[in-house]
Amino acid sequence: GLVPILTKIPSFNSLTGGGEVGALFEVGNHHKLAEVMRHVMEKPLAAEKRRSEAYYQAKFSLEALGRNMKQIYQSLLP
Repeated sequence: GLVPILTKIPSFNSLTGGGEVGALFEVGNHHKLAEVMRHVMEKPLAAEKRRSEAYYQAKFSLEALGRNMKQIYQSLLP
């Protein structure tokens, strides 16, 4: 239920949909971190938490991971 504010590295890009939920900032750029923190804090927290949770459920829940694995396995079958 948290709104992610993460460094802009490939794994965190994936976790946030490229910043679709939460916010990303360049590694070592404390000015950008402060900027994105202010930006996130200006948004309605409850709505942002719901967006984060919905994104997680759609992409990273056990059900979503199972669907993805099934698609991968099926794509490997002759």
